[in-house]
Amino acid sequence: MVQRIDISTISGGDKILEPSGTGRRGKLSSLRRSLNALRCRISKRGRSKPPDQFLDKFSAASATSDTRLHQAGCAAPQAVPSDGVCSRLSVDPSLPSHYRWLSVVSLAVLYNIIFVIGRAVFWELNKQASVLWWILDYLCDFIYLTDTLVHCHE
Repeated sequence: MVQRIDISTISGGDKILEPSGTGRRGKLSSLRRSLNALRCRISKRGRSKPPDQFLDKFSAASATSDTRLHQAGCAAPQAVPSDGVCSRLSVDPSLPSHYRWLSVVSLAVLYNIIFVIGRAVFWELNKQASVLWWILDYLCDFIYLTDTLVHCHE
């Protein structure tokens, strides 16, 4: 007599070895258990999602993560003083002034796309007002450098 291991009874039941029946009922019940196990594995029922620490850092409800740290015995993170140098250098991207700054940067990009390529193709444009082009080129370069500093302090 041949015995086989039934995998569905290993994970949930207390018997490990089960004699395999040669009848039709044993095959159907084995197929049914396998399909149920597959369905549960695919649907992931009963499993909770592990907490995402990256999203917890940047979520609006950071107070809940601070209380979890406090309950776990960890020290709460220290707040940065708002009257220091950091508050003067930081830029809030939700303010209207930040959107105005982004429009200035967009105009500088538009200038470089249209006029720099146009001056490279049409040499007469470059010869007519070369001082103006130099001023505008350096102004756009200054805007790009300033934008780099703004994005560093968001």
